[in-house]
Amino acid sequence: MIKPLSSAPLNIQDGTNTAGDFHMIYRTDNTASSKAVASIRFEMLREGIQDYEKIKIVSAPALDAALKSVDIASGRTAEKTILNTQHILKQISAN
Repeated sequence: MIKPLSSAPLNIQDGTNTAGDFHMIYRTDNTASSKAVASIRFEMLREGIQDYEKIKIVSAPALDAALKSVDIASGRTAEKTILNTQHILKQISAN
């Protein structure tokens, strides 16, 4: 038998599990027009994934080598250096 939804979706309790124990996204209410609301758990997961991606990009050996090639005299070739770095970032992001 299916239990009817409570009128307060954030106060639903399933046995000993309180509201949100297993949820990443909440509903604003129990109507068909309800909107999705991200949980704090979901936001922390998203931030962790972004942090991992940033670390992956920053620790790439190819990017490190490109940055080491930049010096005061490289201003004349700045456009080439920027294009090279953008190309490396696209390759890292694709992997």
